[in-house]
Amino acid sequence: MQEPVLNTIALAEIDATDLLFSLNPVSTDPGLVASITAIGLAQPLRLQKRLDHHYRIVSGFQRFAAARAAGLESLPAFVYNSDVDSLQLYEWVLAEKSCAKPLNALQASCAITRLRTDFSRSDEEIIRRFFPLMRLAPNPRLLSLYAPLQRLELPLQLLLLQDEISIEIAAALAARSAQEQICFHDVMQTLRLGKNRQREFWLLLTDIERLQKTSFAQLLGQAPLGPVLAEPSLTPSQKSDKLKLALMHLRYPAYSAALDRYEKILHRAKLPPEIHLRPAPYFASDQFQVDFSFRSAKELKQRLKVLQDMLDQGLADELMDLV
Repeated sequence: MQEPVLNTIALAEIDATDLLFSLNPVSTDPGLVASITAIGLAQPLRLQKRLDHHYRIVSGFQRFAAARAAGLESLPAFVYNSDVDSLQLYEWVLAEKSCAKPLNALQASCAITRLRTDFSRSDEEIIRRFFPLMRLAPNPRLLSLYAPLQRLELPLQLLLLQDEISIEIAAALAARSAQEQICFHDVMQTLRLGKNRQREFWLLLTDIERLQKTSFAQLLGQAPLGPVLAEPSLTPSQKSDKLKLALMHLRYPAYSAALDRYEKILHRAKLPPEIHLRPAPYFASDQFQVDFSFRSAKELKQRLKVLQDMLDQGLADELMDLV
C-alpha cells in the first residue's frame, strides 16, 4: 500500500459526513479542544483523497471534531491518494484500532455492517479474514451476536459499553422496535437489574407476549405489571420481586394457582419453623418431602402431633390434589 504524504489540509476540504472508516460515534472532547487551542494538533490525521478532490477521514475523527471546535482552518494530515484500495485502508484501520485490545461489541458491529454493505464482503470472509484483525475469535456465533448491535438505541448502547447489559439480550433487543428497546431499558433501570435477572425477565416477557400475542411494551404498561413499576413506595428490589411474581402468574397460570393453594394450606397447617414441607419442583410429581429437627423426646412428640393434626384436618389430601 502506498505510503501517505504529510500535507497541510484545509478543514473545508474534509467531508465530515463521510464516515466510511469510522468505528465510533463522533463527539467533541472539551479537553482535546482545549489542548488543540493551546498547542495545535500534535498528531496528524490520516485522510484519503477522493475522486471529487475532497478528503475523507481514515483516522482521527475525534481530533478533526476538536480541531473544528477550536476554530482551526487547516491541519496536518497524512494523505493517501484516491487510487489506494479503500478495503486495504479499512484493514489498516481495524488493525490499528485493535492493536491494544480487541474491538468492543459496538465497534465490531459497525465493522461488520461496513464490510457487508460498503465493501460487499461475505460473512464467511468477515469471520475468516477480518475477525483476526479485530482480535476476535473466528466464531460465527460472534457474528450473529455483534451484527445487529448497530440498531440499538443510544441508552442501550451506553449500557453495553459499560458492560451493564449482556450481549445476548442486547442483540435480541436490537431486533425490536425503538419503543420496545426503550421500554425494556426503562424496566432495567427502574428495577436495577443485573445481567442474570435481565435474562430471567427477558425470557418471561418474551414467553408471555408469544402466548398472549401481544408486545411486552403493552404488557408492562397495563395491569398487573404497570402499577407495580409505578408504585413509588416500593424499593427496586421489592418491585423486582413483585413484578417477577406477577410475570410468573401470567406465564405459568396453573403452577401459580397451585402455589397459591399450597401457601394457603401451609398457613392453615401452622407449621412451626422447625418443620419444613417441600413439594416436588413445579408440583411435577405427587412426592412431598418433610424434614424437622428436635432435641428431646418431647419435641419429637410435638412435631409428630403437628403432622398428625395435618392428617386429621385433611390437609394431606389437599396437598395431593395440587398435583
